[in-house]
Parts: sequence; C-alpha cells; structure tokens
Amino acid sequence: MPSRPDDRPLRDEDRRILDFEAGWWTRPGPKTVGIRRELHMSASTYYRRLRLLADRPEAFTHAPLVVMRLRSRRTQRRRERFEGAALPHQPRR
Repeated sequence: MPSRPDDRPLRDEDRRILDFEAGWWTRPGPKTVGIRRELHMSASTYYRRLRLLADRPEAFTHAPLVVMRLRSRRTQRRRERFEGAALPHQPRR
C-alpha cells in the first residue's frame, strides 16, 4: 500500500496528460482548445497536474523528456525570479 499520494502508480489520466504535453504542437489549433477537447479539463487544472507530475518518478519513467523539460523550465523560472534581470536574457524553448 502506498505510504504517500506520490507513491501511487500513474493513472491513465496522468499518462494522457504527459502524452499530450509531449506532442501538443503537432495537433491543430491552440493548446488550450486541445486540453479541453482531448483531456476534458480546464487549462488551469492541466497545468496544476503537470506541475505535480514533474516531481513523480513514475512520470519520469513514462515520459523522461517531458519531465526533464518541465523541471528545466521550472529551474529557469526560479533562477530568473531570484536573480532578477542581472542575467542576460535567454529565450525560452
């Protein structure tokens, strides 16, 4: 039995979120429309769930490139927030 909520295996919905994030740009239309149409959730719920999934080892096992990209973006945003504009601007990927 899992001792923490994060110890539970990925649900099918979690896998669909990670799979959508892996290739959303290949689908027609805006990302938010795809989130609503394909995942049946609001964009805010999607991004909240994605942030939580970025810390889960099971998510990394399922979609390592997506999780590494999410973690990298989070680190970059934290760095920008704490170090401010002293760093030269680097475009986000």
